[in-house]
Amino acid sequence: MIKKTIFLWCAFCCFSAFALNPNYLDIPECRDLPVLERETLIGLTWPVTDVDLAVRGVELSLLYDDVNFCQQHWDTLLPIITPWARKTALERYYGYAVYAFAFVLCFIAYVFFPFAYRRYFTLSHVIYFVAGTWLVGAGILMIVNQLSLPQKYIYQDLVTVQFEHYPERWQEVDGIRDLDRALIEMGLKPVLSSQRLRQSVDRMKPTDSTAIAITTALGFMSHSANPVGHDYAVRQPLNFRAGPGVEYPKLGKPLSRGTKITVIGPVKGDWWRISVQSQSVLGATAPAAGYIEGWVSSLWLANNQQSYLGGKS
Repeated sequence: MIKKTIFLWCAFCCFSAFALNPNYLDIPECRDLPVLERETLIGLTWPVTDVDLAVRGVELSLLYDDVNFCQQHWDTLLPIITPWARKTALERYYGYAVYAFAFVLCFIAYVFFPFAYRRYFTLSHVIYFVAGTWLVGAGILMIVNQLSLPQKYIYQDLVTVQFEHYPERWQEVDGIRDLDRALIEMGLKPVLSSQRLRQSVDRMKPTDSTAIAITTALGFMSHSANPVGHDYAVRQPLNFRAGPGVEYPKLGKPLSRGTKITVIGPVKGDWWRISVQSQSVLGATAPAAGYIEGWVSSLWLANNQQSYLGGKS
């Protein structure tokens, strides 16, 4: 019984780590998406602690044709090689505390050096304290960041909003209502006024994982059994890859919302091999009549019976 319980717990942890990974949904990175005129880009920092936020972010991008959803990365925000945070608004000063602790450790180690070495304070001692403090401090910060300790105990979930060419704004949020309030304060349309949005959110019970919550609540699984030969439209900016999985490299830029594609097969689970106009991937430098083949996640495609803004029309 104990062995079975341990096995089930390990299996659950492995599944959760997989499903909560934004790569499962292949959400584009914010830096890969250009912000066009009259368009808003919502970025959610992964991993999220509240799966409702991920569901809401995707839903907003599907309900509004001028809102796109993308992912940010903690690694670009948290202090590692420096004691300060990369974003001033996110400074919590714990990086300075870690580096101070690293200096104390180096000093304790210095006390145990032979007296002959400690007798005179020279340039080598300065190098030891500077290099030792930096190496130990950066190492500790790297470990705690990998364990997601600052994300869980120091910060809340982080969201960015960028409108047109204006600089992105960072905001800490705690739940869906806080996210809606932050979006309204940042100038986004009052999302709470949408009756369709409220009714859709009321139906959501995302208790399993981010991936299951999104795919179930938004009805992504309603594609036909054999999509080969059918035309679809991109309903949310979508990575275009060389193979059926996130481990394959991206080809060109992400496909923009509304891009028309044709499924040519084969189909491997949620990953479909498609054909799309080369200009949609390679830009204006590609031939206007040319086509390019690659793989996309079908979770972000809508067929002719669905609106690419989400749900059935």
